[in-house]
Amino acid sequence: MSTLSRTPTPTAGLITPSEASTAPTDRSESPDPDSDNDDDYDDPAGPPVYINSRRFNSLIETLTAITTASVDPAVGTDTASLRRYYSTRWKAIAEDPTYADMPLTTPPCPKLQVSAVDQVRYADNCEISCPCCLPDELPSLDIVAEEVEGGVITYSVFVEKLRLWLYGDYVDPSAAPSTGADVDVAAVASLQSVVDGIPAGEAGVKVWNCMSAARREDETDLMGRQVFLYFAKPLVGGGTHNSYREDDTEGCGRGTPVND
Repeated sequence: MSTLSRTPTPTAGLITPSEASTAPTDRSESPDPDSDNDDDYDDPAGPPVYINSRRFNSLIETLTAITTASVDPAVGTDTASLRRYYSTRWKAIAEDPTYADMPLTTPPCPKLQVSAVDQVRYADNCEISCPCCLPDELPSLDIVAEEVEGGVITYSVFVEKLRLWLYGDYVDPSAAPSTGADVDVAAVASLQSVVDGIPAGEAGVKVWNCMSAARREDETDLMGRQVFLYFAKPLVGGGTHNSYREDDTEGCGRGTPVND
């Protein structure tokens, strides 16, 4: 994971899905007209790249709705069932024509790092820890533009790369050629775990954040060219899987665990 400054650094305000439809940008201070000057931008990763806050919040709201709906009895509660559920639902989003040619950032980012955060484990009484307080070592996925078709990291590429990393692929037996093999399972995901104590395939996105220093109206720059996605596992019957650990001493992993 790229190392960002641990000194107080402006961060993008945390946006929950319920706020996404009403908040004009993120929950940070109003954009400073002078902050649009890229000449003063100091980021080892390079010149600033911006993400459209409204558009990205809409995507996260959709992914969060999928997470919330994972407790539906029709989904199932075992790892294979949940992985199948998430993989299938995320694939539908990745294949949405709306996202196919839509660059994730402006200008297009040559490389983006997505870090997966255990929401409950690193939550505190302000509901979530800011990226600058998180541990240096987090599960992370690098998405490289030159390695994807078209050479641009689009919204579709972003969702699809994360889908395979988190949940693996799933082939519907009814749509697959007859091979005699059992394909009614999702392939093993590359990432083994996001939320402490459970496999990666059982958790879904709850919220996102980033580090920022050069916001513009309706846009947030991504310092370090990083996006932080926070994951949790809703439980059938209510609440959230508790991954809080007393031995956490770094970041905001101290205080009362957050439950939905």
